Amino acid sequence: MPIQLAGNVKHGGLYETAFGISLDQLVNAIGGGTASGRPVKAVQVGGPLGAYIPPSQFDLPFDYDAYAAADALIGHGGIVVFDDSADMGAMARFAFQFCAAESCGKCTPCRIGSTRGVKLVDRIRGGGKPRPTRSKRCPRCTTPARPRSRAEDLQLLEDLCETMQLGSLCALGGFTPYPVRSALKHWPEDFER
Repeated sequence: MPIQLAGNVKHGGLYETAFGISLDQLVNAIGGGTASGRPVKAVQVGGPLGAYIPPSQFDLPFDYDAYAAADALIGHGGIVVFDDSADMGAMARFAFQFCAAESCGKCTPCRIGSTRGVKLVDRIRGGGKPRPTRSKRCPRCTTPARPRSRAEDLQLLEDLCETMQLGSLCALGGFTPYPVRSALKHWPEDFER
């Protein structure tokens, strides 16, 4: 399969490799590690909407079934390397931003979900505006409206990803959750800035 190595990698380029090769061999043996000389923090496999894979999973064989079992995808074989200075929270935000820019607008999960995703990641990271507290009571209930907690925002992000993955009409909206979920799973500290 043709593989494209890019990003912060010493020997970027187009390579042809056999299926079954490990990500460690692809990044370190073929790619030579990071160009910066710093440790690898993440590798995104499958293009701009592929999952981020941490070095702890670099034994993962380059195989469609193995990647599917790891909630990742091979996609077109693009591999982007990030060193330990990368901000994975910002990369998750970029996935939503990319989806919003590229969306055709035909389906609601992709069109609205991507723009809501950007705002939600900003709010979780502390850079967005908090949900305003209304002074009036909800007209349908007796409890006053209140801002969502961080835990509620994280659950809302997970719900948004599920809706986009299952409800989008094409792969753009359906694949956007891969980088978001993987960044949140493996680097939750990058969402606390």
